[in-house]
Amino acid sequence: MWDHLQWAATVFGIAGAITNSVGGGLLRFTWPIWLVSNLACIAVLQHLGAHGLIVQQVFYLATTLVGGLRHYFPNTWRRCINGVQLLWGRWAS
Repeated sequence: MWDHLQWAATVFGIAGAITNSVGGGLLRFTWPIWLVSNLACIAVLQHLGAHGLIVQQVFYLATTLVGGLRHYFPNTWRRCINGVQLLWGRWAS
């Protein structure tokens, strides 16, 4: 099972890279494909006990989530950024 999941994560990662580089109408598929790839990679790496690579993959997942939020939900993204700026201003003062 883990071999199949590892290969699925690899195929989704490659497919996401292709849709991202081709651009155009395929860009709308990049975010969901990379999201699936990241989650599958994290599961496989957890099974293998590769904790350093899990940290790297979690950062990839975070940037994928930010990119998807910015693209698919721009108003929600703006509210999040405004909230962070508001909290940062209160903390810094």
